[in-house]
Parts: sequence; structure tokens; C-alpha cells
Amino acid sequence: MSAENVVVTTHDGGSHTVARSTIKKFSEVLNGMIEDVEGEVSVPLPDTIDAETFGLVIEYMTHYAVAEPAKELEKPIRDDLRTLLNDFDKNYVYERLYKNGADDHVLMFAVLRAANFLGISPLMDLCCAVAATTLWAVREEPEKMMKILGCEGGPFTPEEEAEMERQYPWIKEEAEGDWTPDKAADAAEKAAAAVMAEMEAEKEKA
Repeated sequence: MSAENVVVTTHDGGSHTVARSTIKKFSEVLNGMIEDVEGEVSVPLPDTIDAETFGLVIEYMTHYAVAEPAKELEKPIRDDLRTLLNDFDKNYVYERLYKNGADDHVLMFAVLRAANFLGISPLMDLCCAVAATTLWAVREEPEKMMKILGCEGGPFTPEEEAEMERQYPWIKEEAEGDWTPDKAADAAEKAAAAVMAEMEAEKEKA
């Protein structure tokens, strides 16, 4: 392996070779691990990032290591996100992150969490835009929002119900019939914020 490259390993046996220059350009966290180390170096990732997820992260970084940066999206986003993304980002989101189907949000949120942990701002911004517009699209359907956020299932313990009510207070409002369009729109924004808060908590624990 060239000293210009870094081997990044994942807990599930994945091993990815990444150029130092790419890491320096995109990931504050990884760069902090290797910047004082000369020659060949291997960096392990936390258990929260598996091989498939990091492979998708590398795909994004490798493209933009040589391509022009994507145009920054204006917020709040209310138009169809597909019409606002360049060709690479559109394919990356809808063909790669959603390769298992439009209703399977697991990979998208996994990459969002990985980008957040690794400090890859443009990828995090892209995934946040996807998450926000996805939640906005179902802002008047709390059950669908909960499914997207991975909070479906049950029966829940009293402790789990209390924690869900704390994070997503609009669930109780909907159940009690106090669900208005304004509250629904506000709920979409709060749900996206809750996802980001959860990721920050995970990052601090790592």
C-alpha cells in the first residue's frame, strides 16, 4: 500500500483504501487520526459504521475529490428534491442510498449518521435535505413519519412510550385529536431536528 493511501476498516470485516488527500479534504475526524502519522496507516471505524455504509461514504468522497462541489441547496426546501440535485447526487440518493426501494430509508440514515460522525459536511447536508423533504412529504401522516424514523412496532414498554413522547410530542397530540396542518408542518421540522440530536448523542458516546 502506498503511503499516500489509508486503509479504513469496519467491524464487520470491511477494508477500504482511501487516498490521504481525499480524507484531508472531507473528513475532519479521519484526518485528525492520521495527520501526524507518516507512512502506511490503518484506521478502524466504530461499530456504528459498517462496510456497506462506509463504501457509500467513500463513493461520495471519491467523486467530489475531483469533481466540482455540488451547488448548495437553499433552505427551506419545498420543491421536489430531484429537480434541485445535480446528476451525480440524484443518482447517489435515489439509486444508491435507496437501492432497496423508495420506502427503505435504512441506508440513507446510516450514511447520514456516518457523515455526521466523520465530519463530512457536504454529505451530511445532502442526507439532511433528503431526510427533511421525506418527512415533509408525510407531515400530515404521523404514522408514516414514525415508520420513516424507525419508531414503529410495539407493544412498547412504558419507558419506551415515555421516551418517544419526549422526543416526538406530536404523537400524543395526534392521538388526542389535536392534529392541525400547522402542527403537522412543525412536526416535520421537529422530527428532523430530533434525528440530528440523536446522532449528536451517538457521536459523543463513540
